[in-house]
Amino acid sequence: MPSHLRVSFKVVDTQGKVLDEGKDLTALQERLAPATRRAIAESLGATPRTTAPQSRGNSKTPVKAGGTVPASSANENAAGSGPGFEEQSGLTEWAFGTVQRQVSNTVNGHTVTGYPALVDEGTSVALRVFQTSSEQLEAMRGGVIRLLALRVPAPDRYVLEHLNNTEKLTFSQNPHGSVSALIADCALAAVDKLTPAELPWERASFDALYEQVRAELIDTVFSVTAVVERVLASTRRIEKQLKGTTSLALISALNDVRSQLEQLVFPGFVARTGYKQLSQLPATLLPSRNASKSSRQRPAGWPEHGRGPAAGRRLRRRRVGPAARASGGC
Repeated sequence: MPSHLRVSFKVVDTQGKVLDEGKDLTALQERLAPATRRAIAESLGATPRTTAPQSRGNSKTPVKAGGTVPASSANENAAGSGPGFEEQSGLTEWAFGTVQRQVSNTVNGHTVTGYPALVDEGTSVALRVFQTSSEQLEAMRGGVIRLLALRVPAPDRYVLEHLNNTEKLTFSQNPHGSVSALIADCALAAVDKLTPAELPWERASFDALYEQVRAELIDTVFSVTAVVERVLASTRRIEKQLKGTTSLALISALNDVRSQLEQLVFPGFVARTGYKQLSQLPATLLPSRNASKSSRQRPAGWPEHGRGPAAGRRLRRRRVGPAARASGGC
């Protein structure tokens, strides 16, 4: 359909100011997603420091997840006609009560609904509110896994002591920068494997899950490291083959292999890949290994156009021409 016949979308704020516009609604929603999330959080009474800047005179009194609005703040929240919701950061333990599956507030006659979840922030978790339940569940899983990983005893020393010499040598050549960082990545993937699809939303369920994870973590980490050892060994072989290939004719193909390798094996790749997909990674690396291997075995006289020696001879005969052959040329 011609561009001028396609529907245009325009997003405005409460003052009528245009925030963004375009003909691709999906792209428009993606660009405005952070602003939308902040707007929902503010409508639910989120903490000002975790959303857009607000005036110091704001007297709105948000409450923590699972809490209630104090009576003294009822009038202050009258504009929203509903409970507030406090976003939090830097959490390292489950000390915030029950995470509500959804929170609602009425603003100017419209009901605003948000979906709270824990969010992985690397060294801690945060409590945030999302626009949809699907975003909520995706974030919540990462947050629960991180909170479990922060609570269970670090297994890196024990695991390192029980690796065989081959595994220790392979693990020393990793993209993480240290063996401890790699094992911590493996432990996070192990926690991911032990975390069920049905996530905990209150402290008691989280504590029960923690006990299960703590009991099975070491064995699961070793099952992860076994796969990771194969992945790293394959990666080293591929890299060695790539370094041994210097043909300019193959530089584009070799760069493609390097790019694919960087996208598969990188700092934090174990947990990012996830336990389910991790077991498939050695097979995923096999085509790259075969490609690099075949490039090294290509005959030295293979022409750059890649058609083989016979094709090269035919091309040379064409360049010489019939007259030259009649006079004793090639």
